[in-house]
Order: sequence, then C-alpha cells, then structure tokens
Amino acid sequence: MQLIEHYAQLYRAWRPEHPQEEAAVTIPAIAACLHCTERNAKLIVKALLGRGWIGWRPGNGRGHSSRVRFLADVDRLLLEQAEAWIGTGQLQEAVKLLQSPLLTEQGRERLHDAIGRSFGFHNHKGGAEQRHLLRFPSYRKPGMLDPIYATRRTELHLIRQLFDTLVVFDPDRDTFAPGLAHHWERDEEARCWRFYLQKQVRFHNGAACKAEDVQRSLERLVRGEERPSPYSRLYAPIERIAALHEYLIEIRCQSSCHHLLSLLASPASSIVPGPLGAEWPVQVIGTGPFKLTRRDDSVLVLDANPDYFLRPSQLDRVEMWFLPDIYEAREGKQFIDLQASGDEDSPQSRLLEQRGSSELRPLRENDLESGGMNFRHFGGALPSSAEGGWSAVERHDFGCKYILLHQAKGGPLQQPELRDALFHAIRNQAAVEGLGGNRGELADAFVRKVSWMEKLSPYGVLDDKEKALTGALDLQGRSRKEGQEEQDRVHWCALLLLTYAGAGNERDAAWLAKTLDGIGVTLKVRFVPYEELSDPSVRTEADLLLLEQPVDADAEGAMWSILGGGQSPLRSCLSEACLQRLDSGLSGLPAMPSREARLRQLLRLEEELLAERAVILWYRWRQTASFPVQLQGVKISAFGWVDYKDLWFRDSCGEGEASTLLFPAQA
Repeated sequence: MQLIEHYAQLYRAWRPEHPQEEAAVTIPAIAACLHCTERNAKLIVKALLGRGWIGWRPGNGRGHSSRVRFLADVDRLLLEQAEAWIGTGQLQEAVKLLQSPLLTEQGRERLHDAIGRSFGFHNHKGGAEQRHLLRFPSYRKPGMLDPIYATRRTELHLIRQLFDTLVVFDPDRDTFAPGLAHHWERDEEARCWRFYLQKQVRFHNGAACKAEDVQRSLERLVRGEERPSPYSRLYAPIERIAALHEYLIEIRCQSSCHHLLSLLASPASSIVPGPLGAEWPVQVIGTGPFKLTRRDDSVLVLDANPDYFLRPSQLDRVEMWFLPDIYEAREGKQFIDLQASGDEDSPQSRLLEQRGSSELRPLRENDLESGGMNFRHFGGALPSSAEGGWSAVERHDFGCKYILLHQAKGGPLQQPELRDALFHAIRNQAAVEGLGGNRGELADAFVRKVSWMEKLSPYGVLDDKEKALTGALDLQGRSRKEGQEEQDRVHWCALLLLTYAGAGNERDAAWLAKTLDGIGVTLKVRFVPYEELSDPSVRTEADLLLLEQPVDADAEGAMWSILGGGQSPLRSCLSEACLQRLDSGLSGLPAMPSREARLRQLLRLEEELLAERAVILWYRWRQTASFPVQLQGVKISAFGWVDYKDLWFRDSCGEGEASTLLFPAQA
C-alpha cells in the first residue's frame, strides 16, 4: 500500500495534462516530494519500474532532468489493493480507503461497489462441498453474550442463535414447544415441575448437555453469581432445582407458578455448560444451531453447529464485521441501514441531528434510522418488491419507543395536569410521520397485540377466583380521561430528559424539546452510554427517560419482564404508591391456571400505569425486509432480526458469487 501512496503522490505532483505524456523530474525533487532521502527515492523509482507503473528515461549527466511517464491509474491500483484486502478478510483496511484523498470521486464510487459486493449471501465451493456464507457490517461490537445479563436486542438475538432453552414459545400456535426438554409435567398446583431432557445433545465444546448443566444454569440465574442478574427478580418463585438423574430436572416453586414456561422460554434461561470456561463470557459456549468461532475487535463469526439436535442450519457461516469507519462516508454513499433500533449508537444518526431541523426529511429504507433491522448493505436505493427477482415483507415492531415520567423523583411531575399536557403533546401521529425514517404507528400498549390478544379486554369479566387473586383495581380514577382536550398551558418548568445515542433518539429528543417548549416546558437533553442507564444513580437525575422496549415472541413473558422484572426501568420510576399497587396486582398472577386470564390481568395493570401517566407510549418501528426471491426462510423475528438457521438459497450461484442482501436481521 505504501508504494501505491508513493506513486499517487508523484502522479499528483507531475501528472501531465494529457495521458501518456512524459514529465521532467529529478531525483532530488522526488525525494523532496516523498519526504525521503535521495537514496530511498532511487529505490522507490526502481520499485515502480519493476511493477510496470511508470516509464523512465534517465537524464544525461548529473543535474539533467529525467523523463517519467505514468502508466497506471491510481484508482485502479487502490481498487486492486482493496479487493486483495477483501479477499483476505481485511475489510477494515478496504473501508478506510473510502476516506483516502488519493481516490477520485469516480474511484470512490467503484470502491463502494466493491465493498458492497463483499457483503450479502455468498456461495463458495470448498473441495466437494458448497459453503454458504452470510456477511454483513455493524458499527458496534456486540456486548456481553452471557444470557443472564444481556438486555439489548442485538445481544438477545445472538443468544438465540448460540443457546437453547428447555422450552420454546411457538407464536404461530401460541403455545410452548419442546426445546432441550422433549417432555414436561407438573403437579395440579403447578408447584413441582419435571423436565425430561433430549439425549445426544452436546455443547459446542463437545461436552454432553445433562441435567447438572441445566441445574447450574438456572441456579446462577435465580441466585446470582458475582453480581446478580437483572432478571433474578422474575425467578424468585423458584425454590429448588434438582437433577434427579442425567436427563431429568425437577423445579420446585414456593407456591403455584403457572407461568413458569414463560420464564423458562426466555433468553435469560438459556442453558450453559457447567462449569464455565476460563474465557467466559467473551467466548461463550451453548448448544444452539450456531457456535461462536471468532470474536475480536474486527469481527464476530458464527459457524453452523453440525451436531445440532434439531434441524441443522443450511447456512454455514455468519460474519458480523465491526466497521465504524463506514459510517463516515459521505451522504448518498452510506450503507443501507437496516439496523435494530433500541440498542445502537450510530455516528450517522448524530450527524443527522447536527445538520439542524431545517434539513430533516422523511428517510427512505436505505437511510440511517430503521425499525429494528440488522443487516445493512452498501449502495443505492432498495429495489422495490415489484421489480423482478425481489421479495419484501413488512410488519411493525412488537415493542415500542416510550417516555418514562420519573414520578419517584418528585418535582413538577407530581402535577397531574403537567403529565396530561405531556401526554397530549407527545402522542401525535402526524408528528411521528413527519419525523420520518421507519417510524410507524402510535403504540397503544408495550407489546403489539397479535390477533388473539386483540380479543382480550383488560376490563373483561373476572370470575370469583380471579377477583380474589387480583383484587379490585380502580381503573376509573382521575387520570383516565379518555379523549379530554389538551390541558391549558402549564406553568413554566424545566425538565431533564435522559437517553442514549442512536436508535433515532437524537432526532426524537430534538423534536421533544421543540414540541414541549410550545407548552411551556424547557427540556434539557443528556445522552449517556446505554450501559449507564441501568445504574439507578444515573436514572435518578432524570425527569424523563426516552427508551425503547425490545419484546420477545411470548407476550406474557414480555409483560412480566416489563412490569415485574428487576431490569425494568419502569419500576424504578414509579411512585411508591403506584409500585405497591403494581406488585399487589402481580402477586396473584402465578396462581391463575388460565394464560388468557393472566394476560388479561397484565393488560389491566399496564392500563392503570398508562392512565396514571407513569409512562407515555410513543411509536413502533416499521420493519421491512427486502431480499432476492432465491433466498428462502426470511421471516422477521420478535427481536427484528432473521434467524440464520432458517435461511437457505433456492438456486445455486456460481462459485464465489454473492447475492446481494437487503433485509432485516440490529439495538
């Protein structure tokens, strides 16, 4: 690369007006141009001659100019070097060239195309086997992949690829299906549960997965290790976990726990080997369809687990390249950003905000904010589904963006009139559409209702047992004023909004500040690293928190996590009285045999919090997948990604060919 740079410097210094013309040059002048000695200048000229990049006619006698002719195109040399780097997996080096002043605009265009071709779905022939590879870029490295600590959507998605749980939730049938356990049974009160494990299941390190591993995994979740899991509070009903023999695990609860399957299907309940290896949690080991084979500052690589106890993946390898430099590319030459909203820190999102509100425009699917997608591709606009050879699917996110009102802090938010004014100012569908990007419908609940949930009313008739378990909830209080007109202008006050960079939060926060100023509220915005938001001492400073709620496929499990989980920011912002009412309403749920009744009660509790203006739900991301028709198995998961094990290609490509992918998979 250094020789190319030397050539480019000489080319720019003595480039003739017409190609193939010779230029007069001296060795001292070359040494001055390259900031080297005359001896090194002669060595460089010799190396350039050896490459055939220049023609050279030495001058006659000392002090006479030599004649040089430039035979190579600088853009071509840089592109060849970039393609060589790409071929050896040095994608970061190729991306850095995008910022090189040596490239012309045309050369930069061609380099964008070359980098773009390196991403997507590749079909390679290695020996007698076809190997299918999926490669895509990411601007941040995934964080901790230990299941009992992960809370961001990107990490939760990866955990689903690497680990298995005892049971899995089937959203199509709204029921639980076998996972590592092929059968389970419980007593009449749902206090004692037994799970019979699949045989022939092995961890990625070759060790057999047995009941002792399940026991160890769940105990570290329930009891905690060096530091408690943020999910431990949800698992407090579990009293004892015992391995009765190699393939039988028994779980005893303190009292009836009819929702235990929801807990055991959660990513937090993923089964890990015991004891954990010395490199844990950097190099994690599970039983899942993919295993982690490389993780460093450059790339995260997942290889298919050929011994997976369920249907093995048809995809052989997944590569997530950490390429933050790519987001410094000029506007119009950006990756198509189909990144998971809610847990990202996009430099481009910050750049958009810095341009000012006058330049805000509705973003297309290939712009920087998206609704929960994680695969990105490079280049121009997405082809429409109407174009030949392409398909598309679309849906709204299961979770939502929301604003917490920190009533536990005290201050102006104790005024119900102010909370009502904030609610009516923020809940504006036209404004959400004006913000652009993949922002979609206003959210009316934390969890987007699927068809069967829409039939449930939080005010449905409860039988006598349910009434006794839940208590009478006053949902008709002062704060439930459906359709009331916006409050008169509130007295001036200043509020602090806390959020994190990325996920469209910069744009959202700017809109909130401008809108709330119109009702007499001065909003100060502070961005903190995502990880710091879990620190209670950081959250206590805020009056408002702008956050996003990722939601898993099991609606009941998601609602338990939001309303009852120790990791839930919502609980830390509730007033003491409101928190007591919430916990009182949750306390009777585990004894309800009916999943429908439990979910109805969870919806009632959520409705009370919304009526109290403890939280203002805002909008859901609109998630879109666009992909070549040959690619099969594309389905947007609950976390806004695509499960890699379900992907396969209908038609084989030629060796080394890549099929461009523009579809969802990133927070």
